[in-house]
Amino acid sequence: MTKYIHYGSKVFDKNKFEKVSNHFIKPRGGFWASRIDSEYGWKEWNDDNKFTTCQKENSFEFSLSPGANVVELFTLEDLQKIPVRRKGAFEDDIWLIDFEECVKRGIDAIELMDIGKGLYFPLYGWDCECILILNPDIVEVSE
Repeated sequence: MTKYIHYGSKVFDKNKFEKVSNHFIKPRGGFWASRIDSEYGWKEWNDDNKFTTCQKENSFEFSLSPGANVVELFTLEDLQKIPVRRKGAFEDDIWLIDFEECVKRGIDAIELMDIGKGLYFPLYGWDCECILILNPDIVEVSE
């Protein structure tokens, strides 16, 4: 079972989950994390960029419920499988995902698997391997 880690709080409080709405490259709301075994997740990005300190004491681990509908993005071709508000004409153009439409279509989460394979510029600002939880009901907190 894949395990994820969220830094910035010790517990998952479903009542604090903000419903996803379209904004720009990233949505308003949602919930972010990285795989525990990610090669370049949120902790590594923060270590490189000195943005914030990721402390184990202020984090929690979780997995996803069985059957969760997660779209995994490995390549630009994968990005073309989800609804977008703006599609880049060239590989280095920014794409704007339609997060609200993703929710309507039953997509529970979007996971960026590799920032390098043609997704750096289209998803400029995602910065690292991460998962965006669109549906809080799929989060299963580890004990």
